[in-house]
Amino acid sequence: AAAGGGGGSSTSSSTSSYHLQKSFAQKIQLIMESGFKSLWSEPSEKLRLVLPSKDRLRQHAQTCWDSLLLFLSGREEIAEKLVDDQAASLPIDLDFGSSPLELEDVFTRLGLMERATEDKMDGDEVMMDASSIQVPLETTPKGFQFLLKPPAEQIWTILDEFLQMQYDLKGEEGAAAVSFLLQLGFCEEGRTCPLSEFGKWETKATCALSQLGLLYPFKDKESGQYWILPTHLSKLLCHGDRGTLDNLYGNRLDSSPSSSSSAALGISTEEGIVVETNYRVYAYTSSPLKRFVLELFCQQEYILPNLFVGRLTRDSCVGAFEAGVDSESIIDFLRRNVHPQAARLRSKIPTVPETVADGIRLWEAESQRMDIAPAAFYDNFDSTRLFELSIEHARENNVCLWADEGKQRLAVQLGYYNQMRAFIKETKIKLSSA
Repeated sequence: AAAGGGGGSSTSSSTSSYHLQKSFAQKIQLIMESGFKSLWSEPSEKLRLVLPSKDRLRQHAQTCWDSLLLFLSGREEIAEKLVDDQAASLPIDLDFGSSPLELEDVFTRLGLMERATEDKMDGDEVMMDASSIQVPLETTPKGFQFLLKPPAEQIWTILDEFLQMQYDLKGEEGAAAVSFLLQLGFCEEGRTCPLSEFGKWETKATCALSQLGLLYPFKDKESGQYWILPTHLSKLLCHGDRGTLDNLYGNRLDSSPSSSSSAALGISTEEGIVVETNYRVYAYTSSPLKRFVLELFCQQEYILPNLFVGRLTRDSCVGAFEAGVDSESIIDFLRRNVHPQAARLRSKIPTVPETVADGIRLWEAESQRMDIAPAAFYDNFDSTRLFELSIEHARENNVCLWADEGKQRLAVQLGYYNQMRAFIKETKIKLSSA
C-alpha cells in the first residue's frame, strides 16, 4: 500500500511505502478468498427458551466482575454475598473441565495483593507452628491503583497474567487462546456457541472468562449439551473506547447523546458522578464496589438506595495517597465516570471543576513535603575532616537521608547502621595515625 500526497505525479521524497508482513498478508488473502467462519451464531428458537433475559445476563456479568474487584479490595464477605445472591437467581454451571481462575495466585503475581511477612506479624504469631497460621491477603498500593483504572485495562491485565500462567504464549496454544479472545471481543451480544465447537485451548480458558463475567456457560437439560453465551463485558476485549467502555459506571464522557451505543453495551444512563465546586460528590449508583472505590478518597456523608453522597476532603484524599493512589488517578476516575447529564450540561467546561482538581493536586503535594523513614543519627564528630568523609561515603552509597554541615550532624538509613559505624571507626583510626 502506498501513502502519499494528492493526485498527479509525486516525487519519491513525498511518498512513503508500507508493506504487510508476509505471513500476515497470506492469512489476510486466505480469509478474503475463502471467507471467515465465526464460532458464534444466532441461537435457535428452541434454545432461546432456556436463555436468560438480557437484563438478568447483564446483571450476572456485572456481579461477577464486581465480586472479583471486591475480593481485591478486601471486601471478601460482600463479594461472596453478591455471588450467592446472584447464583440463587441465575445459577452458573462450571463443571466442564476447564481451568478456573485462581484469584489469589493472579493477584499476588501481579503485585496487587500480598501476604504479611514475619516482620509484620505479632511475636505470638511467629512462635506458632507455620502450618497453623492463616495470614490474610492484603491489598498493596499497586492494588488500590488498579481499582481506579479503566475496566478494559483491568480485564486485559488479569487475562494477560492468566495466559502466562496457563499457556505457552510463544507456541500454538498461546496463539489459539489470543485468537479466541479477539473473536470473543468482536462477537455480537446474544450469539451462542456449543462448547463442543471449542478447541482444547479455547475450552481451557472458558471457566476463567466465566468467572470474570465475560461468558455465561449453561447446560441444555434436554440435550445435555453445554452452550456458551458472551456477555456485554466481552466487548471490553476489543472495543476499549474511552467514552463508552472504559467507564466503570458505563456512561459516555463526551457531551453528545449516545443512547444507542450505551444500550448496545447494557449501559444504564442513570448512573454516574457529579462533582460540585464545593468538593461535594454525588454518585448515582447502588453498587457496593463503586461505593467502596469512592470511599477510598471521599468522606461519606450519607447513602440512599441508589445515591452515594460524599465530600472530597484533605484527610480523605491524604488517606488515598498513603494507600498508593495518586491525585491524577482520582481526577481521571471522576472525569471518566461523569454522569451523562453533567457531561452534556458541562460540554464547554471541565466535568471536574478546576478548583477541585487543583485542590486534590495541592493536597498530594503537601503530603509529599515530608517523608518519614527509620534512620541512624550521628553527631559529635571528632573533626571536620571525619564528618566530610562520612557524609561523602553516605552519599556515594545512596543512604544519606539528611545532613547539617554547619553543626556536623548526619542521618543515614537505619539498615546501613552497622556499615556506617564501621566506616566511621576505620576512618577515625586512619586520621589519628596520619
